[in-house]
Amino acid sequence: MALKFWTYLETDKYNIGLTTRTVYIYDKQGNEIIRFKDLIYAYMGCVSNNQDLLVVKSSGGRIAIYSLEELKLIKKFRFSEVDGAQGDNFIFTKDDKYFLNIERHNSSNETRLSIYDTSDFSLKKQLFGENDNLVLTTIEYDKESDDYFIMGFLRDLQTRVAKRFFIAKLIDDELKDMKFIESTEHHFLCLAKMVEFAGFTEESYYWLFVFKSVSLSDLKSMNLSLSSLWKEKN
Repeated sequence: MALKFWTYLETDKYNIGLTTRTVYIYDKQGNEIIRFKDLIYAYMGCVSNNQDLLVVKSSGGRIAIYSLEELKLIKKFRFSEVDGAQGDNFIFTKDDKYFLNIERHNSSNETRLSIYDTSDFSLKKQLFGENDNLVLTTIEYDKESDDYFIMGFLRDLQTRVAKRFFIAKLIDDELKDMKFIESTEHHFLCLAKMVEFAGFTEESYYWLFVFKSVSLSDLKSMNLSLSSLWKEKN
């Protein structure tokens, strides 16, 4: 495939490539089945655990949900008026009942964790929006521990500059067992997870990952996780 995809995802039935404006879906032999052009600046995508749904997110604050069973758009909506800063990741819960999205509202510096019901993608609740000194950057589910981990940082109350970086568990809608990490650890892991989220594509590595002393193949073999770094801080 000659196209340079920012994100490239694989399911049992399909290979899915995302460019700026187009979602391409191929069969396992590389034949294009269908393409969608419902969003612009939509580099990021995520497939549900049962492989029935594909969610695509644009940096402009919009989301499109596709059925991978019927190969059609199910729903499209705007989740935030903040444009150009919606590059944080998103996941399905392990049972696929909910969709968790890190969103920026009011300004590019204020984050919330929005939780959507995947039966109709209605908004169920928003977390952490009341604390604008708390910034979320990455969310991840760990199968081994059956925990959801969130990485981010706390800003200085006076200067509003990032002061302390952390990884915590998401338990009962709260950040629990918070452990602090170094800023360099946060930056490296945050960018590494963004490249992983994109499917370790050359495009995402080239434009996102500033630690070029680590090759793309080496980065892929590291098997980095939020839970592993969290455990190291015991």
